Order: sequence, then C-alpha cells, then structure tokens
Amino acid sequence: MQAFILDMLSPLFFIKKRKNEDGRWNKFYHTNGKFFCYKYRNRYFFFSKGKVYGSRSIPGNIEDGIKGSFITADKNVYYDSRNNNDYSSVWNVKRILEWMGCDVVFKQHGIPVSGEIEYKTWENIVKKEPASMRGIYCPTYMVSGNNHDKVALSPGMIFNWDGSLNGETQKNEHHKYEQKMLNAYLNEMRLRTNRMAKARRIDNKVVRAVETAELNGDWSAINASDTFSIRNVSTRRKMLTQFSVEEIVKAMDPETVDTAELNNSKYELIRFPQTIDENEPFTHCYYLRMLNVSTGETHLEGVAPYIKDNTQTWGAFSKDKTLYAPTVHAALAWRDRDQEGDSAKFRNDPMRPRSTKINEFDNAVKAYNQPVALS
Repeated sequence: MQAFILDMLSPLFFIKKRKNEDGRWNKFYHTNGKFFCYKYRNRYFFFSKGKVYGSRSIPGNIEDGIKGSFITADKNVYYDSRNNNDYSSVWNVKRILEWMGCDVVFKQHGIPVSGEIEYKTWENIVKKEPASMRGIYCPTYMVSGNNHDKVALSPGMIFNWDGSLNGETQKNEHHKYEQKMLNAYLNEMRLRTNRMAKARRIDNKVVRAVETAELNGDWSAINASDTFSIRNVSTRRKMLTQFSVEEIVKAMDPETVDTAELNNSKYELIRFPQTIDENEPFTHCYYLRMLNVSTGETHLEGVAPYIKDNTQTWGAFSKDKTLYAPTVHAALAWRDRDQEGDSAKFRNDPMRPRSTKINEFDNAVKAYNQPVALS
C-alpha cells in the first residue's frame, strides 16, 4: 500500500490513470465529474489538496470522502483521520499499519494486575473533565521490529513513512494517557513475574529440604513456617504430618485481631506480616482460625486482606474484594459472600466508591490467593 499511495502523490499519477482504466491499480471510479476515486484492496482512494484519502465506500463528493476517510497521507506522514468522533478507531490504526506493511507486532494481555492510576478516557478529554483513578489494564500496543519499543495504540495516531511514531502523536493527550497506562501495566507485570520467580525458588528450596528430611528422618532443619512457601499439596501434607496447625501458626508469630463464637465454634481472625512484596498495598496476611468445640479440630483458612484507608475501587485489591473491617464477621462475610448481616452494611453504604465494572459485594471475585487452607 505504501507504494500505491506514494504513487498517487506523484503529479503524473492521475494523467496516467485517466488514460488507463484497467491499469495496475484496477479500474478507477468516476463519481460526480469532479474527482477520480481509485479502488485498491477493496478500498477507495482519492487525491485532494496534496493529500491522499482512503474510504471504505465510493464517496459521493470530496467533502463526504474526507469526512468519512479512515486514512490520510501526504509525502511526510500517514495516519488515521477519524480521531475527533470515533473512539473505536484503534482498530483502524492496526489495519493501517498492517496495510502499510510495517514491521510491527500487536499485543494485548488480559492478566489482571493490582494498582490504580490517574487516567482520562477520550470522552473525558473532549468534555474537559478531570482525570480519575482507574485500575491498571493492558491497552493494545505495538512492538516495533526495529527497536522493540512498546507503543500504546490510540485513535488518530500519526506515523512517519518508516513506521516510526510522529512527534505530533507523542504530544497527543489521549495517547499520553494510554502510554502511561501501558507503562504502568508492563511495570506491574514485571514485578509480578519477579514475585512468581522468587516464590518458585523458595518453593523448590523448601521441597528439596522436605524430601531430604523425609529420607534422613531428621526434620530439625525444617521450619514450620516454610509450610506457607510450599505450593505442592502432597509436600504440604508431609509438613502437616510433622507439624500441627498450631505450630505452623505460632511459627509465623501471629497477632489476634478479633474473636467470636458462632454456631458452637470459636473463631479467631489472626494476621502476620506478608513477605511477598513490600510494594503490595496490603501489609498483612489474614487467616480465620476455627475451633470445632465438639470435635476439637482446628481449621485455618486464608481470607482477603484488610487494607486500612483503602482508596482503590478497581483491581485485585478493590474494596469489593477485601475485608471491609478487621473482624471475624467481615472475614466470614467475604468467605461466604454473605448477602445479609454485616456485609449488607458495606454493600449498601452510599459513601462506598463504586467500581464501573464490579459494583456488588456478592459479585466479587476472590482474587486474593496468597493464603492456603491448613487443617
């Protein structure tokens, strides 16, 4: 397509094409006697005032053609022209880059990450509204084959003929917010990858130590707190044959934050500092310790964290997905998605910020999966 458009920009193109209706670029379409529209790859292109415009259908006149064009190009740049009234034109940007034969790869990741960022949508910018906090997500972006730069796509992007981003786009307010969102997402993904790699290293180390202890019959070098580092269920079960639940909990030096007795069972909400990542919004891991009075069994179950002064309304640690209070009742309501009792106070609180995607407590997703249940 680059060769075709550059050919159209040459001064002899229309003279040559008017004499050859069945030429290289297929037949041309004469519209209202004022300009010629050429068909190429099922799209229609015409020239006006030093620029080439591309349309999906044969325009009735130049004004309609320019208004409905999906691409505009001159000797310096080419870009998606529908940046004033079509928010969905990121699709056009992708198609233009594909048609131009640019050496780029398009990507978008659906893996959720925690955190929030100040963000403006295209509508916010048009209406001159202030930025608001929004959960971090991955916008569609392209990776250049030359320098591997990761550039977020936004409507109305302008590219140089070599496929590089034009300086005018870099100054565009909406593009700045999309790029800021992409950078934040990629950074969170990097931290997530590092956390997972660290967890795997610790897990492998503990598993090897447990296997050695099992062979030698000497468990003196094993710490009961290592149970929380093990992902494999069978290996964790081996730890539970050597250490009781109480010993495991005691090894974490827990703090009891609330107690309650319900349905002939005693409950404790305990917590201890999290050691995953100091950059995470939660500082402690929370667990329900339950004692069945009849059988004497103790059960330990991980619950969502409680984040004091939590302002997040989106993402893995939004208010809908965390404990609304550091209490046994709140932990049970989170675990059971209780629609009555204390959880109703949270769901019906008019002062609670509402997420644009998840706005009901009982529709919350249990995204917090760090704790494990031990019994």
